[in-house]
Amino acid sequence: TPSQKGYYILDKDGNVYSYGDALTVSNPLGSGSGSMVDMELAGEGTDRYFLRDNGEIVPSQGAKLYGNLIKEGAVDLELAIDHLGYYVLYDDGTIAFFGSALDDGYTVSSSIKAVDLEIMETGYYVTYEDGSVLQFGGVLSLPYTPSPEADVTDMIPTVNGYRLLTADGELKSFRQMNNQGRV
Repeated sequence: TPSQKGYYILDKDGNVYSYGDALTVSNPLGSGSGSMVDMELAGEGTDRYFLRDNGEIVPSQGAKLYGNLIKEGAVDLELAIDHLGYYVLYDDGTIAFFGSALDDGYTVSSSIKAVDLEIMETGYYVTYEDGSVLQFGGVLSLPYTPSPEADVTDMIPTVNGYRLLTADGELKSFRQMNNQGRV
């Protein structure tokens, strides 16, 4: 939540569970097909965007639809910095750009699944399940030695580095050293 005193959990059926000061959210499922995989809040937390695994964006509570790319394998939805667009990441590394989302490129991989997209002021990071983090635009380089058994599910940027969350719940921290963009 904007106050960081609450959170939401979205299940694959589109049910949203609110905790702390998170506002109650109605079920966005509607008439589409595909499992829900992500939710993003816009505005004061009242406008919501939902992403299905087939790439369909489901806006609710007044959120504006900027477009869809119906393609299997959607894994992450991120709002543009100004909240007037969004990015959709697919497991092959493809990124779809809608509204004000800026296209700084992407890399397609047929062998390693992309799992997370993090938008920054100057570009974005794409994280893969082996722990590799690719940077696009003007963001700092965050090198990491990939590991096929890493099973990374999320990347969390921090003030001086980043954290990788693995499927078994392990949180690995990486830091920049001497402002040289190395972790």
